[in-house]
Amino acid sequence: MSPSSLALIPSRGRCPDTPSIGESKYWLTDHLRVFISHVHTAKTSAHNLREVLKRYGISSFVAHDDIKVSAKWRDEILRSLHSMDAFVAIITKDFSQSNWTDQEVGIAVCRDVLIIPLDKGAAPYGFIGELQAEKTGGDAVEVAEKVFTAIKDSPKTRDRIIECLSKTIAASADSTFASFRVDKLASIENVPRDAWETVRQNVPAYPALMGDKSFVDKLNKALVLAGIAPVGDHDEPVNIDDEIPF
Repeated sequence: MSPSSLALIPSRGRCPDTPSIGESKYWLTDHLRVFISHVHTAKTSAHNLREVLKRYGISSFVAHDDIKVSAKWRDEILRSLHSMDAFVAIITKDFSQSNWTDQEVGIAVCRDVLIIPLDKGAAPYGFIGELQAEKTGGDAVEVAEKVFTAIKDSPKTRDRIIECLSKTIAASADSTFASFRVDKLASIENVPRDAWETVRQNVPAYPALMGDKSFVDKLNKALVLAGIAPVGDHDEPVNIDDEIPF
């Protein structure tokens, strides 16, 4: 997009009403939603970042991964842009040469979502030129931690990531992921008590978690610090497939 066309984007927080285009089918349930903007030369970086961010209860939209040849890709991109919680831009030297990246940035600015620029050979410019970019000299694990830190520290996304972590701890694929998410939730200052209550209520339904002493010990330590009773032997695992009478 040229500078002149960029000037046509409405000011921050003043997006015009857009027709309902539905919700993207690519977001994971109960995960924070991040749109990763990139050009094709950074598609490997975008894919790797997406995979690591899953550990944090963060679902990422990466067009090169998500859009199939038969899909109406323009509509899917728009659905994701209009339903994202945060926006990550992998800024390479050729970022501005794309027909789409500047427009994606423009929608993020217009919607006033959290924007996290990642300096991968180039600095932010235009409407996001004032933002401090995160350096990407490390691997995807280090970059993902920086993205998570920006999300948990921003008032735009802090409550949302707390909610997502509290819901996805119990729904983690295994106790390793669950333990990681307990650590990340505990790293956020002044987490509301009800977030930990959500974890406390959900975990007993998952025998794989209740059977991992290391995980249970870690969770109980966090629960006690939050003033909540620990999980224990009295919490009988519930088969979530069983019918429960009302």
